[in-house]
Amino acid sequence: MLVIGGVSTLQGDQDWDDAWDDGDEGFGTKSNRVFLGTQKDSQDDVAWDELDTMTHARSHHVAFKMKQSVYVIGGSSSQQCERFDLDDMRWYKSFDIPPTLCCPPHSAVVVADETMAILLCDRYFPPV
Repeated sequence: MLVIGGVSTLQGDQDWDDAWDDGDEGFGTKSNRVFLGTQKDSQDDVAWDELDTMTHARSHHVAFKMKQSVYVIGGSSSQQCERFDLDDMRWYKSFDIPPTLCCPPHSAVVVADETMAILLCDRYFPPV
């Protein structure tokens, strides 16, 4: 598993120290750090290794896997999508998000054969 970006601190912590709970807000310094989690032989623990960082620090972004790549979009002031190649374990610039897009993608759905992703926005525009 990959943990990609996020924020360095939680604000509004509700008595659970660093645990994520309903009262927390993910604000703070955006992160470009990436971690690979591998399940240990005991099956009840995960070993974490830090990988190369993304070019852009991101939070509130969307990530999805297609074929041998993981794409990360949104969550930064850049319109750039970054692609993580799972074969050589490196980041590459992928494409720029069109400036006319109504808002940053909120989530993504990848079709079964991994040839296309549908990016979803959290805004609704009524029919004209």
